[in-house]
Amino acid sequence: MAHWILQMNPNHFSLDKEYPLQLGHDDWWCLSRSHKIAVGDEAFIWRAIDYRDKKTGAKPRGIYAKARILSAPPHSREMARRIEQAKKFDHYRWSDLHERTVQESKPHEILISYTELWETNPLTCEEIKSAGLGDLHIITYPNQEICGLSELAAAKILDLLQRK
Repeated sequence: MAHWILQMNPNHFSLDKEYPLQLGHDDWWCLSRSHKIAVGDEAFIWRAIDYRDKKTGAKPRGIYAKARILSAPPHSREMARRIEQAKKFDHYRWSDLHERTVQESKPHEILISYTELWETNPLTCEEIKSAGLGDLHIITYPNQEICGLSELAAAKILDLLQRK
């Protein structure tokens, strides 16, 4: 099982909004590395800096959720149907979009299931750095949408999350 960090841009998508605050399923567009992600892998959802809140520091960047990969390309027919039927949201206007067909779905979408959420008590970037993980790609290259984690880094992050 591999571990990943999926980055959400709070300008376009946020766990603060109504969707997908509840534990549930979500499809996630991963333009890079979707071919390396496998069913059963674990993902940490990383919140990027919201430059609108940068002065106040209202929401620090860090890990806000954990998820399990349910389906990755190439999808089985059943999983493609589940992605097709999932609610699609226009993240710019926070409004529900009409359902898309499988042909309209992005070929790089993965289906994830949220297993834990930490909106009120995230594992912040500063906590991760102080644990000796300041060289993670999500920290050194903050524009990446998805980053792989070594087994050691994933174990350290899981340990930090269990201590919270």
